[in-house]
Amino acid sequence: MMNRMDITQIKRSMHIDFLRLSASGKSVVWIFVLLPFVFAVVGLVSGDRVMAISMSGAVTGICAIYAVMMGMMIFSNEDMTGNTSMDGILPVSRFNQVFARYALIVVADVVAALEAVACLLLLLHEDEPPLSVIVGIALAVVFVALFLGGLVLPFFYRCPLTQAMGWAFGVLGLLFVLVFVDFKLMSENMFHNVLQWAVGAKLGVVPTIAIIGIIVAIVVSICSFVISVRIYEHKEL
Repeated sequence: MMNRMDITQIKRSMHIDFLRLSASGKSVVWIFVLLPFVFAVVGLVSGDRVMAISMSGAVTGICAIYAVMMGMMIFSNEDMTGNTSMDGILPVSRFNQVFARYALIVVADVVAALEAVACLLLLLHEDEPPLSVIVGIALAVVFVALFLGGLVLPFFYRCPLTQAMGWAFGVLGLLFVLVFVDFKLMSENMFHNVLQWAVGAKLGVVPTIAIIGIIVAIVVSICSFVISVRIYEHKEL
């Protein structure tokens, strides 16, 4: 894999994808980016500690979701402008095009995590959350964004945009239902054992769970990348 990578090609393709992201609607991009801060401001202005905690959960979820949406918006721009065929004549191999897109999405994930941390520090400044919790939440945002992005991106390489969106939201909806059902079915004893194990870890509950999540997300992302490359290399543009 390493001998197929070309940094110059990857940088060129990332730049093109960034332009596509910007062209898909700067106002939409800014709405996604600024929305977490809006929730943070609402929590601060309310002066209610319960409201601040609720907003912190909303901010974390929004940051993870908008990082995933950034990748979808690039594919959406390709479909709306009809410039997908241009990818076939770029002096960039298909492997490096896919690598660049995944790399750009990882950058968006990191930016979303930093934004979540900034918003949480604003909302929870009175409680002075420990550094381990802040780092753990940042890792959790990256984990969720990587995991969900890894699940849906191959659909966009395989199917037309409308079908890909349908499959993506179908998979995400099914995933959320399964998670909800698992929590409902999980016995209190099992949940207590998992929590006790996490509490006993040296790093603490949140960082331990987040690190495990990151490992799972990395495995999913690598598998997703390999699948996307195979699809794209055999796709007729």
